[in-house]
Amino acid sequence: MGDRARPTLALVDGHSLLHRAYFALPVLTNAEGQPTHAVFGFLNMLFRLVEDAAPTHLAVALDRPGPTFRDRLYEAYKAHRPPMAPDLKSQEPLLEEALRVLAIPVVGASGYEADDVIGTLAARAVQDGFHVVVVTGDRDAFQLVGPEVEVLVTRTGIRELERVDEEAIRARYGLEPRQLVDVKALMGDPSDNIPGVPGVGEKTALDLVRRFGSLEAAIAEAEQGGAGRASQALVRHAELARLSRRLAEIDREAPVALDWEDCRLSLPPEEAVREFFQRMDFRNLLRRYPAVRRRAAGTEEARDAASAAGGSPPPAALPVASDWRRVEGGDGWREALSAIAGEGAVGVAFLADRDAVSPGRPRMLAVAPASPAEPFCGPAPDWSAMAALGRLPKVGHGLKPLAAAAAYAGQAWSGWSFDTELAAYLLDPGRGAYPLESLARRYLGLDVDPPAAAASQAEVEAWLVRAAAIARDLVGPLRAELEAMGLWELYQGLELPLLPVLARMEAHGVLVDRGELERLRGEFEARLRELEAEIYRLAGEPFNIQSTPKLREVLFERLKLTPQRRTKTGFSTDAETLEALAAEHPLPAKILEYRGLAKLLSTYVEGLAQRIDPRTGRIHTTFAQTVAATGRLSSVDPNLQNIPVREEPGRRLRRAFVAAPGHLLVSADYSQIEMRLLAHFAGDEGLIRIFRSGGDVHRQTAAEVMGVAPEDVTPAMRDAAKAVNFGIIYGISDFGLARNLGIPQEEAHAFIERYFERYPAVRRYLQGAVAAARETGYVRTLFGRIRHLPEIGSRNFARRQYAERTAMNTPLQGTAADLIKRAMLRVDEALAAEGLGARLVLQVHDELIFEAPESEVAAVANLAREAMEGAAELAVPLVAETKAGPDWYAMTALA
Repeated sequence: MGDRARPTLALVDGHSLLHRAYFALPVLTNAEGQPTHAVFGFLNMLFRLVEDAAPTHLAVALDRPGPTFRDRLYEAYKAHRPPMAPDLKSQEPLLEEALRVLAIPVVGASGYEADDVIGTLAARAVQDGFHVVVVTGDRDAFQLVGPEVEVLVTRTGIRELERVDEEAIRARYGLEPRQLVDVKALMGDPSDNIPGVPGVGEKTALDLVRRFGSLEAAIAEAEQGGAGRASQALVRHAELARLSRRLAEIDREAPVALDWEDCRLSLPPEEAVREFFQRMDFRNLLRRYPAVRRRAAGTEEARDAASAAGGSPPPAALPVASDWRRVEGGDGWREALSAIAGEGAVGVAFLADRDAVSPGRPRMLAVAPASPAEPFCGPAPDWSAMAALGRLPKVGHGLKPLAAAAAYAGQAWSGWSFDTELAAYLLDPGRGAYPLESLARRYLGLDVDPPAAAASQAEVEAWLVRAAAIARDLVGPLRAELEAMGLWELYQGLELPLLPVLARMEAHGVLVDRGELERLRGEFEARLRELEAEIYRLAGEPFNIQSTPKLREVLFERLKLTPQRRTKTGFSTDAETLEALAAEHPLPAKILEYRGLAKLLSTYVEGLAQRIDPRTGRIHTTFAQTVAATGRLSSVDPNLQNIPVREEPGRRLRRAFVAAPGHLLVSADYSQIEMRLLAHFAGDEGLIRIFRSGGDVHRQTAAEVMGVAPEDVTPAMRDAAKAVNFGIIYGISDFGLARNLGIPQEEAHAFIERYFERYPAVRRYLQGAVAAARETGYVRTLFGRIRHLPEIGSRNFARRQYAERTAMNTPLQGTAADLIKRAMLRVDEALAAEGLGARLVLQVHDELIFEAPESEVAAVANLAREAMEGAAELAVPLVAETKAGPDWYAMTALA
């Protein structure tokens, strides 16, 4: 990369990004019915460019009407493209109006494309001392990359911009940027109707240019017969290749003039843009605008200062929080809160003491009012003093711990208005962590860091005040991006309302029978002693069973068992290896049982006992709402979704999870939810018919694929069909199915092929899901949830294959997650409306568990079933099965 002390000129390909936004976003219209979503998406991207890339200068290139020199060179150039959609065409003048309002220059040249204008301006700008950033959705711009030119290309619709520089081009293609034109000349481009050389694809084109350096050198070599199998095609179609090169090459001498001073980024005051943004109904973009304008102004000042000093510009910094006051005691908090009652949403930030077993109470709390009143911070008093805060609309980053702590204290708080962490998660669910300082840097241009562990109390309080204010200021830009990505309805209609429901579940907890855990401890310890004696006998000597080196010695030196695979430290002794070795000797099976039982004892029996709250006798897990990329909830501290269920010793752990006296546990579990969703998404008539008839989908699949009557399906046949049914959802391979079923790979391949012959729409759905992900960079659930798949175009086979499998199963897994969340909201509302005393206490993937008074069991089961089965209208019925019992283990089916 070049010298970043240079000013930065951003050149934006206007029509490319407008087109991408049009197809990436759901339709938006203003009050007059005018479609506006393409312009909305463009402006959202433009604001992000200002925030993230920090250009000092900016211009937008647009195509001009009429034919270009390429049309004169080749009549069929882009001739196959359909006319522009009227809804998109109607937004072109709105884009130009938006750019005029923002005082951003628009450039174009008759007879040339925007690419040519950008290429020409980029070359001139570099000569004049600029670093250039080209922003586009078209990878043709990669040929412009150089020491002072990089490309930001859109990914996942228009949400993300991938930075491509010289090193990235070399790593991706093994070529210099200028050589990419020759590759395209050889392979052609169907999207632009560039013919290329018949029979030469991307792989061959890349190989030819890598070997010979250029198109002309490849042609010369072909004339001597030295270009391999492509020689004949190259010689015969040499002129077509040269024509293709002229069509593909960006012209860097277009007749366009631009004064760099006109491009200096200086956005006008809010008053100058308000009328346009209001007319377009871009309210959230208008709220975001002041922060973007400050970022642009700060960038210009920082760049000028850095240039004068010969250094790099610092990021914008948040001023030291000094305009706040400290409050102490209940009276101080009551007075401070009463002064802001009714003033709108307040920003809140807190530090909580969380002990090992229960939701922690805030020990330090900051409030940033929406009004001009000063923020305040201080040690949190008793809950009664903060009752007014419980009624106010609240904005914060990660609000659920505060909500759970209030519920644990018996406070019925409301007003959970906006959670910035939850919003950031919906926008990029695969990131895993969403620190507030990262969001502040990205959306507000602020460089802030949380206090160090050794910070003083004053420093901690100052940070909390900042954090509360930052969260409040993030609402506008985050809401705008949620709307731009079609996620706002999912956020406000599902994820945010679920927050207090989960908080109440965490606060209530699930009752645990400590005596049952002690009984299990004794049982498991006795069995471990028996296993230890058996293992020593089979090994011929006592040894440290937990020692991998000693186990290797026993298995492979003393007993001479067959090693399966080698690791960096020696032969593997993992579970898969031991399972294979069990066919040779009884010792490996005993080792596996010992390991499993030891984990049950330490992780679950002992671990769960330590997590019982002495005040409530319950375990208070945390339901993580921002972890799983699919949208599923996860359970942590401790994980109650991972209580073993496959083996009987693990299942017995469920005996310890009990109902209170006079109560029963009630379970409602979706039946085959992902298979039902596969039938719906694929629209496969065969699968739909099975589910509508209430049949056993695995038995029926086995019958139809294997050509036998349902009553003649054996257990082995059903197991095979079940493995394929579920494997299809996760993109199972011939090899994977063969290994799972213990059958030859050819037999597994034949089974999968027969499956797709019987259910052809399933294959079309899976292929279509992958193709759509390649086009947009993400997949969506039925309710609009997004999962980004940056590896879908990876040159690494394993990464690309994983992304393809993810594209197939995420819409199903994610929709299942959305459905159970919708059911949780519905049943929570129903329980309150009916005035029932039952409480939702656990969610385990597709299952909801309630604690209900014995007199309410039937009513709760019916409400849960109705909520789950009515969570969506699908092509097949949703079915929820209900059970009840005194503990989680002893549940029996309800009628």
